[in-house]
Amino acid sequence: MLIPVAVLLLVIFFTMKKEKRRKGKTIASLALHGVIALILAVLASGFCISSETDRQSTVILVDVSESTLPVREDMTAICESLLDEFAERDVKGVVLFGQDTVFVGTKSRWGKVSLEKADASGSDITSAMYRAVELMDKYTHKRIILLSDGKETSGDALYAARRLAEEGVRIDTMHFDTNGQAEQEAQINTMSSVGGGYVGEELKIALTLESNIQGEATVALYDGDTLIEERSVTLTLGETVVTYDLTAETAGLHTYRAVLTCDGDTETRNNEAYTALRTYGKTSLLIIAKNPSEAEGLKNILSTDAEVTVVSQEDAPSDLPTLSNYDGYYLMNVDVQELPADLESSLDKAVKFLGKSLCFVGGDKTFSKGNMANTTYEKMLPLGYGATSSKRAVFLVIDVSGSMDYENALELAKIGAIKSLDSMKPNDYVSVVIFAGDAETVVRPTPMTAENKKKVAATISGITSAGGTVYTPALEEVERLLEEMEEEPDIKHVLFLSDGSPGETHERIYRKVKKLHEDHGVLVSTIEINVLGRDVVFRPSGRPGSSDITNSNSVLNHMAQKAGGTYSHVTSALELPNIMVEKTETFSSQYAFETPFTPLIAVSDKVTEGLTTLPQIKGYVGMHAKEDATVHLTSDTGDPIYASWEYGKGIVACFTTDLASRWSQAFLLGEAGQSFIKNAQKATCPTTRYDAAFIPSVTVDGSHVTVKAELPEGGNDFELMAEISGPEQRKIQLDRISSSTYEGSLALGTSGEYEVTVTWRKRARVVDTASAVFAVSYSGEYDLFREEDHSLLSGIADATGGALDATPTDLATQDPGILRSVITFEIPLCIIAALLMLVDIIIRRLTWADVKRFFINRGKDV
Repeated sequence: MLIPVAVLLLVIFFTMKKEKRRKGKTIASLALHGVIALILAVLASGFCISSETDRQSTVILVDVSESTLPVREDMTAICESLLDEFAERDVKGVVLFGQDTVFVGTKSRWGKVSLEKADASGSDITSAMYRAVELMDKYTHKRIILLSDGKETSGDALYAARRLAEEGVRIDTMHFDTNGQAEQEAQINTMSSVGGGYVGEELKIALTLESNIQGEATVALYDGDTLIEERSVTLTLGETVVTYDLTAETAGLHTYRAVLTCDGDTETRNNEAYTALRTYGKTSLLIIAKNPSEAEGLKNILSTDAEVTVVSQEDAPSDLPTLSNYDGYYLMNVDVQELPADLESSLDKAVKFLGKSLCFVGGDKTFSKGNMANTTYEKMLPLGYGATSSKRAVFLVIDVSGSMDYENALELAKIGAIKSLDSMKPNDYVSVVIFAGDAETVVRPTPMTAENKKKVAATISGITSAGGTVYTPALEEVERLLEEMEEEPDIKHVLFLSDGSPGETHERIYRKVKKLHEDHGVLVSTIEINVLGRDVVFRPSGRPGSSDITNSNSVLNHMAQKAGGTYSHVTSALELPNIMVEKTETFSSQYAFETPFTPLIAVSDKVTEGLTTLPQIKGYVGMHAKEDATVHLTSDTGDPIYASWEYGKGIVACFTTDLASRWSQAFLLGEAGQSFIKNAQKATCPTTRYDAAFIPSVTVDGSHVTVKAELPEGGNDFELMAEISGPEQRKIQLDRISSSTYEGSLALGTSGEYEVTVTWRKRARVVDTASAVFAVSYSGEYDLFREEDHSLLSGIADATGGALDATPTDLATQDPGILRSVITFEIPLCIIAALLMLVDIIIRRLTWADVKRFFINRGKDV
């Protein structure tokens, strides 16, 4: 390939004119072209250097942690045998490791090794294996021989072995049994604490002791340096559990320490254990009220045990970091449309994710009337709209005039009417009235049993359009149907739907609507369909008019205002089904019962503890319990007054009464009512407090510490850093292990109390910080009853193709085979070719005069 290239270059050169051939630039350019062509030819030929070798790079790892002390002589003898069996050129060194790797020796230095130099407080096999690979020659067989008892105290050696196997590293393992070495031993295995999150809250501490000594021992329990209790304990063979019931008297950080004393005990470093927790003062509560003055009674009751803040619904904090500073929230007679937009999502995360508590409080302007329908608030409620005991009568009044055929408005209205039947209970009654020039009842008041729902749906499906548009006959038909009903319903709701201008004066319509509302308590909600691009309005004269008056003057809007209902303006018929379903599910389902009654206790639990009778309540909003909710308090007719349920990690509760002077004045003033409110608050209060928008947690296994942070959302642009303070100061970056979970691990060699602060950053901006406390007792190296992990060493060998417990001779005589390595030059040759092309362009474009001019001008500038 090179010969044709050279011939071509010579032909080009000798066909040039003589004066050009003599020019240095031409000769230099041609030479560069030749070199570039040569490089390209080498690249095209796939040039590489291949080598073969049977050499090994072997590193011997010797575990010199505390637990291997009883077998140290055996390990030394095996290590010396390995050094004798292997060729000196193959052994790159002997690495001694404990908690870290502190010495690297060769065969000639083995006799000078001091095993005591290693940090024996732990066993980090993972770091030792990675250190061994760093010592190995690149183009050789890589081999590790691991001598250990398999008692790993930090790292993940099996995972590391699998990673090294992908790099061609073989690991042979030799197991040394260190079990049963302690003849006289007693130790504290674990120390744990539960509760104690708040001052005055019960705290349980449990110690698990293990011993092969039978006899008396002493356990001393300290809070910091203060002795709480010294107790005599009778040790048995095996485990003994010791428990303490305490009460945290002061807020702040508490470090509880237990010390075991036993005659004849051989190892005392495992006789001390720690547990740490942070205790808070009073519970912090936030009341968000439509009218803050109405919350004073509730605030006064809660303030005896909690710190209470009251804000208006417009001024409520809405970001999760701020909300996380409170333990619980009360939404008191609020209107969702008046709350900050972000509050809905933040409250959902605070309860579901951080375990906070939330309590809805009723009133005349909240729940469905407070626009909670189809929101997260409604999803969080343990109660659904509509009282269990109430009977509803819903009248679907549908315009079937000819204009309803436009954009299939009538067909979509029929779909909406059928879908709205799903929200009806068996004791609800539905009637369907259609109107055009006249009115007709196609479905008389019918209870909504499963069978009847199918029949009514079939009837609605068969409705057809015809005629003009007149409203009053339809309203008169509703009145007639109401008078025919044997039992008067608790809730009477008309859903009136039309798209046309009625052929009658508005005064007549308004008189009929007003009569329905005042004489029969009927609520009239209206839906105006404006698919023709015009508004249905009335002139001030009362005669039908054109669209020169705004929609606020629509007759349908005035009908709803005069009859306590709601008005919706629809510009697309496609919106009809969902709007009809929403109106039938929400507005007509809320009914305020305002007859005085004595609430009844429904269950015996922490909320009703110590209560037999409760003060009178004058009213409540009729609702029913959802499937998983617990109803604690009911009305005299069985409707829920107070209910709760678990929502994620937290609890959501609901009072259907107002906890204000209108309905609940006697309840708020009575001792039993106040006790119920306090009990309800304590029962829903979180047992663990989080002062940040995310949750940090710490798991301690001996000296191995794992920090985990759970975020309320997932993201690729998040960074979490954990800073640990205490007897040791450390920082670790937390790695993402799932969409919203981050984790990091490290080993701490010093026992005592620690605090970890985790900083959450998003695009380098700090979102929030969170902290947690924990304690490290003693390293697993001093756990003399800890079983060695024989499977760990076996797994490491299997994962890397190594041998388990082979003799030094067998290990040394194994043929590693031929290792073939290939060195290629694509990248450096491509770089050289590119540089030469650049030089060629410069030579051909520049003249000596250009160069001289450049330096002359440069000198003048200077």
